Order: sequence, then C-alpha cells, then structure tokens
Amino acid sequence: MKAQVLTKHGDYDVLKYIDFPLREINKNEVLIKVLSCSINNTDIWTRIGLYSKDDDAAWEELKFPLIQGADIVGTVIKGSKLLNKKVIVYPVINNDPNEIRNITDCTYVGSGVNGGYAEYCIVPQENIYEIPDTCDLNDFELACIPTAYMTAYYMIYRAQIKSTDTCIITGASGGVGLALIQLLKLKNIKTIGICSSDKSDILINEGLTDCVDRTNKTNKNIYKELLDKNDNKLYDVVFDVVAGDLTEHLLELLKNNGNYVCSGAIGGRSVNIHWPTFYLKHLNLYGSMLCTRSQFEELLKLVFSNKIKPKVDKIFKLENLIEAQKTFDKKKFIGKIVLDCN
Repeated sequence: MKAQVLTKHGDYDVLKYIDFPLREINKNEVLIKVLSCSINNTDIWTRIGLYSKDDDAAWEELKFPLIQGADIVGTVIKGSKLLNKKVIVYPVINNDPNEIRNITDCTYVGSGVNGGYAEYCIVPQENIYEIPDTCDLNDFELACIPTAYMTAYYMIYRAQIKSTDTCIITGASGGVGLALIQLLKLKNIKTIGICSSDKSDILINEGLTDCVDRTNKTNKNIYKELLDKNDNKLYDVVFDVVAGDLTEHLLELLKNNGNYVCSGAIGGRSVNIHWPTFYLKHLNLYGSMLCTRSQFEELLKLVFSNKIKPKVDKIFKLENLIEAQKTFDKKKFIGKIVLDCN
C-alpha cells in the first residue's frame, strides 16, 4: 500500500511517501480502507520530537518507521460484521477502567501504532463506530471529529461548565478552538475568542460571542480588551490551547474559584506564572487531553444527529502531506486541514 511514513524525528523531509507492507490483521482487529484523515498539532510535534521535557523523544516511545494520523474515516474491508460499512475510529487504545489512566497511559493511533496517513490501516474492532446514513457530514468533515472535538468535549467536561458561565477561548480559529466554539454554542455559553482579526467574522458566524484580535498587541492590551468584552467583569473559565506568555494574564482574568483548562502549548511549553494569583484566588488548574470512550460516544450522538458541522479549510491528497503540514504550520487556516487518502 502507499503510505506517508515517518522515518525519524526531524523536519518535513523525514516524511517519505512510499510503498509500505501491510501486515495481516490479528484477532479482534479490522482492516480499514482509509478515505480521509485530518492533521493535528500532535502529528507535527511528534514528528519533530517535542513531546518530552528534554525534546529527545515523543509523547509515546515511537518505533520507526511509523505511519501517523489519528483521525480516521474509512470503509471496513476485513475483520468485522461492519464489512463494507463506513466507520470513524476512536483513536485511544486502552481498556483501563480508571478514567484518567485510560486516556493518559494509553496507546494513540498514529503514535504508538500505525495510523491513517495511508491507503489502509488496522485498528481494534472495538475502536470503530459505524457512520449512519442519516449523518449529513462528508468524509472530510467527519475526519475533523476525533482528536479536536473529543479534546474540546473533555475540556468542557473538566471545566464543570454552567449555563451562566463566561469563557475565554485561545487559539479560537484552530481545530480544538472551533470545536469549543460549536460545542459551547449548543449550551448557549458566552464565549470570547482570541484570534487574528481576519478570522473574527467567520468565528462569530460559527457561534463565538465576540473576538479579541491578537495581532501586533501586547499581552497587557489583550488583557484589557478581554476585560472590556465582558463588561469589565472577570471570567468563569479559560479554555487554553496555546499557553505561552499570555497564560499569566489569563489567570488574572479569572474569578475567584475560576477554572483554567489547558490542552495544548503551541505558544510555549514553559511559562512563568505569578503563583500568588493562583492560590490567593483559589483557582482550579486542569490539564486535559483526549476523552474517554463513553464521552466519545456522547460526542458521536451530537455528530450523527447533525448538531455539529466541522469546518474544513483545505484538502490535500495523501501524497502531498508535506505541503499540507507546511500549510498547517503557517496557522492561516480556520478549522481543519484534511488528507484525501482515497
């Protein structure tokens, strides 16, 4: 089969589009003809080796060569009663009954095992979900769901969101940011996003209450604008997928006993925090990653009932993955960039 293979940590040139041998499936596994697979920050950071404190390894211990890609939509061609059915893949492989261990000490498709940047992939039978004919989303939109939307879904769960809450969303135009906007809109939550001004109208149309332009502004100015957007009142929740040097100001914008939920650090993984802000205000800091199987199933109910519509910014053919990742790295898109693997 044709596949995009990660040969080692490094720049774009460590990705090779080659003929790759397809192994036999084991018991309780299925073979899927991949139709589409979306790109995530996880793929980029895994490729360049930024999932460790010393930068020398990835989130999981990788075995090269590796086929990346967690967000898989495809057709089952072997190993299941769902033969010839279109399915979406839950990319977390673990059966630990403990919720946190289940999504922390897990194997992730496209990191610990080969994923969807290929013509075919193999996953456990229990990780596939049939896509009903009543679902209006196309293959590329469906491929936006797994990593981004389940991350957003779990962030909202961690925040213990209430109908009266006001929220800040950083990185509002990205996959997780847009998922947060759409999921919080279903709950009628007031949301203020941080993004570049050229994206604000689209995000407001997607459900964001208002935007603060981050372009060429100091963190202090962003702080003041965020406060102004909420009638000079502090916020209940910050959903942060960026981190970086704005983090300290975001904590200052929270009410006493407010919730800060972080699922990413594209703005910088090591940040300075004025710790008295944290303990004097009784703030709650939550790390968040992925979501449990039961929550994924709850999310799919929303997806399959057509209550969510992901935004696909660009589609690239599988052989053009390097071009797709370069476009992803420029951060000029809204929503998701997806591969056509068919």
